[in-house]
Amino acid sequence: MPLTRTEKEDIVREVHEQALQSSAIVVVENTGLSVVESTAIRRDARDVGVQLRVIRNRIATRAFEDTPHECLQPILDGPNLFAFSGELPGASAKLLREWQRKTRNFEIRGISLGKDLLEADKLAMVANLPGHEEAIAQLLSVMKAPITKLAQTLSAVPTKLVRTLDAVRQAKADA
Repeated sequence: MPLTRTEKEDIVREVHEQALQSSAIVVVENTGLSVVESTAIRRDARDVGVQLRVIRNRIATRAFEDTPHECLQPILDGPNLFAFSGELPGASAKLLREWQRKTRNFEIRGISLGKDLLEADKLAMVANLPGHEEAIAQLLSVMKAPITKLAQTLSAVPTKLVRTLDAVRQAKADA
């Protein structure tokens, strides 16, 4: 049964809001997956906070207008499954990379990250992006390194002086 105009408008509005809140969207060709595989991938997606949707291309084109994911429009052809990542841009890429390894039945068409359209071969790069806490930890370690080196350098001078004075004392005691 075809969708009515108001139903389509509701879907466009809903997908538009979802696209505005997503940090990344991965587009997958939606053919070749069995019902069991589709159910399993949807369950795994829910567990990691990724939303999967099958959307008609015309509706997706209209929904992605005026969003950072407008760059996806050139690859919207054929049946597509959209994986929306929330705060973590690599979440959907990690999930789909794992599933691509398990089953060779689907093909990644492209990834929208920021306002850029990335080719399917960049999936591993996006999947390896650090999470929020990992990125903060890496940043803090980079910021901490110069301070640690300065503290080590400043403590080296008194340490050498103490060792030298101890050596002189030891030499005088032996003589």
